[in-house]
Amino acid sequence: MNNDNRITQADDICVSYNDSKTYGSDGNISMEISSHSLQHSLMEGQQSGTDHKSLCRRLYPTGFYPEVKANLNIAWSVVFTQLCIQSTQPIATMFGGHLGKLELDAVGLSNTIINITGTSVAVGTSTACYTVFSQTYGAKNYKLLGVLLQRSVLIIMLAILPSYALHLNLESILILLGQNPDVARLAGEYLVIYMPGLFCNFLNIILRSYAQSQNVVVPLFFIGLVSLVTCVAMQYILLFVVGWGIRGSAIAQVVTNFVMCLLTILYMVFSRRFKDTWDGWSRQSLAEWGYFAKLAVLGLLMVCFEWWAFEVTVLMAGILGNTELGAQTIMFNLNSFPLSIAIGIGSATSVRVGQTLGAGNPEAAKTAARVGMTITTCVSIIMMVLYATLRFQLPKIFTTDPDVIQLTATLLPIAAFYTVCDYQTASFRGILRGCGKQSLGMVVAFISYNIIALPVGIPLMFLTPLRISGAWIGLCIALVFSVSVYYVYVLYFANWEELSRRAQKMAGEKSTATSDTKKRRDSETTPLVSKSDYPHEYSGSVPPSDENNTCDANCKVTARTVISRTAVIATFFGILVVGILSRYFAPKPSPRNGWVHTNQTVSFRNASLPLDTFQQPYLNLRGLY
Repeated sequence: MNNDNRITQADDICVSYNDSKTYGSDGNISMEISSHSLQHSLMEGQQSGTDHKSLCRRLYPTGFYPEVKANLNIAWSVVFTQLCIQSTQPIATMFGGHLGKLELDAVGLSNTIINITGTSVAVGTSTACYTVFSQTYGAKNYKLLGVLLQRSVLIIMLAILPSYALHLNLESILILLGQNPDVARLAGEYLVIYMPGLFCNFLNIILRSYAQSQNVVVPLFFIGLVSLVTCVAMQYILLFVVGWGIRGSAIAQVVTNFVMCLLTILYMVFSRRFKDTWDGWSRQSLAEWGYFAKLAVLGLLMVCFEWWAFEVTVLMAGILGNTELGAQTIMFNLNSFPLSIAIGIGSATSVRVGQTLGAGNPEAAKTAARVGMTITTCVSIIMMVLYATLRFQLPKIFTTDPDVIQLTATLLPIAAFYTVCDYQTASFRGILRGCGKQSLGMVVAFISYNIIALPVGIPLMFLTPLRISGAWIGLCIALVFSVSVYYVYVLYFANWEELSRRAQKMAGEKSTATSDTKKRRDSETTPLVSKSDYPHEYSGSVPPSDENNTCDANCKVTARTVISRTAVIATFFGILVVGILSRYFAPKPSPRNGWVHTNQTVSFRNASLPLDTFQQPYLNLRGLY
């Protein structure tokens, strides 16, 4: 009986203890409950961290930070190289401005024509180089890369011949368009003298893409720096020491481009970094022109649709008046130089995407594309904030005219939004080059600029009180469309496995290599992932396909191929011959009646602005990405 009572009392104590535990009446037990709650919160935090990592893994399958490092290792040098190279034209214009108003008009107009009819052609056609060079390098088919270099030189250099034919006759063309005959004469002379420099510029653009596709970028920066110093020195010596005037300005640009091209070639010849990709001149460069030529033409149209639309807006601004032209010129200068950052990131993204596709790593290519988009977005937001907050200070760098400053400050908030979209476009163009999707870029550029930007912007300029702001609104609408299309394609419709398969097919069979250099190049080409990471997606052999876009360093060159290529080359030289005959035998046009001297110069640049009003020339970097 006593035992039963003791058992009952023990049960009551246990119940009481459990009750106290339940209601937290005991301090130690409450602490235990708190520790359990803390542990639960930590588990939720770990789960949240896991979800965050899972999201990052889905967005960047092969890792975010390693790809950022790989991209920026290429981009920083490309950015500074681009700045050095693109500074040569404004330097020439500034030196020409010290010769007089007429010379300033002529140099500015000449450099604009060089951009429109020369540099844009080289930049557009060279987009094919970024595609085939980076993909072939990624596939480790190094000997084929040297053949592709020769092939690209042959094809792209043909495109310079129509430009030559046009430059030989531009004096007459400018007079027919109503240009000041004195300016037309000086500009025509400038363009003829510059023709060797245009050849060097074409070749240098090809060689830069060849080096960048192999991750060789730092030497190009130093070459660009030397060329910039050469430009300043030659402009000063030939204009003010020797006294050659505007001819000296053209010769100085030729010498600058020649020095840049020569230094690049010498570095490639004596550096050991290119010995695996160059096996001497080969007849194979005459074969398989179709695929490269297709990419080159599509890239040319992609660049020119955009570039020429920008030149039209500058011309329209000049019609509105000097204040609008000055503001528009400042706007493009403010946009062009910082745009080199986006161009550099876009070029690095192009190389990374092409290399990883050629290596058979579609997940790494997807990561490279998305990392490039992310970096560019961050940079564009920074520039947007700077434009919005410094809108009254930035115009003062270029002019002291209060009307131009006020109008530019009004435009800069619109340009701030435009910058975000423009920088994104630069990144997407790099992705398209790496994928070989110039066709998509061409269609989007045509719709954006020829169907949206100009048809919307020009009426807003002349039929509404918006005036020059209307042009920028039209450009913003066009870029919103293009960026939207690119985002949808890259994020939802790009078939990276198929793009990788095509890249490997284009690059041909993977070559064998046993040297230490081969091992070094393997690590340089795909630092993010190795072939073993994706064994089911990589194959050393060429996947079967019915597409006729394969390249092979050992493909057979028949007599029919040689005859066909000779006919193509002869056709382009025929265009040059027609240009030469037209220059010397066609009747010269007469200037229009009632011509008023320099103040009515038809120029895309700042020619109609007083020298003490606008200090910097307009520089178009469009299409360089």
